[in-house]
Amino acid sequence: MLENSRSRRPRSRPSTGLLTGALVATALLLSQAGAVPTSSVDPVPTAATAATEPAEQGRAGSGLELGRMGQVDARVGRKHDGRVRVSVANIPNRTSKRKMRVSLRRLTSDRQDFVLLNEVGSRDLGWLEQHAGPYQAYRDPVRDTTRGGSQSMNNVVMWRPKRWELLDAGRVKVVDDDRGYRAGEEFVWDRYVTWAVLGRTTSRAVVSVVSLHMPTNPVVYPEQPGKDKPSRKRRWKQGMARVVDVVQRLAKHGPVLLGGDMNSHPHQGKWTAAAAMGRIGHGYAKEEVMYLFHPPGSEVVEHRRVEVHSDHPALSTTLDLTGVGPRR
Repeated sequence: MLENSRSRRPRSRPSTGLLTGALVATALLLSQAGAVPTSSVDPVPTAATAATEPAEQGRAGSGLELGRMGQVDARVGRKHDGRVRVSVANIPNRTSKRKMRVSLRRLTSDRQDFVLLNEVGSRDLGWLEQHAGPYQAYRDPVRDTTRGGSQSMNNVVMWRPKRWELLDAGRVKVVDDDRGYRAGEEFVWDRYVTWAVLGRTTSRAVVSVVSLHMPTNPVVYPEQPGKDKPSRKRRWKQGMARVVDVVQRLAKHGPVLLGGDMNSHPHQGKWTAAAAMGRIGHGYAKEEVMYLFHPPGSEVVEHRRVEVHSDHPALSTTLDLTGVGPRR
């Protein structure tokens, strides 16, 4: 059995209203039982609203508790026999629609198998699919309404449906209540991974893709309000440990590709994303703070920087996954 958040999504659309605490709890219980409200609009829903996409589109209501993932509902894949192309980008919510459309065209110009996005919480999934081309997209549709939950909708994973079919997908909260300062203003932000397990449409191979945006660099920005413990650096390191746990669980089904804005650099020490992923054998391709981590046995055969409308460059990487399969 999976956790309660493993509810399948009906074909209805969510209500846009924000409910009180009592109604939130009631709505969550109803969604777990399959009775959810409907509406004709498609905004970003809250934990009090129902899931928005068809059942095959993954979990709704996951990632609301720190570190909780549940059982992965997917087959164990066979070894791969070819290459995949992946784009990774952080395109802020403030980006105009026109510039976002241009960026999506650049990210998909080589018919990438997968696109991993950060900071797109304000973008409707249907809009992203429409302007990316023949792609399907996933993020958990239920917003985390806790104090640090404003980041809960920002990560999206996309795939080409002619090549890949969705087997399972969800979200995991990996950092809770990271406190710091941005432009002199205090913030409290949680951080999440959005993951999807995908099966090749022409074989029994399976791959998992994971989109992650880690907290701001704790060495460059160590200050936090009050005398909170642990330090930002320790909280960051604990978050990466949860990310590694997610990757290792998904790796039992097939190779895992983790991408996003890691807000760290390898030379900064053992706490960094590169160090943590390196300890489980993953290599990486990167552009500034944007990374794509790939599993042992895979090989980067092509890599290029992609200019998008963002304060960070994007990347596009081709990986040879031949012979790479599940890790026992």
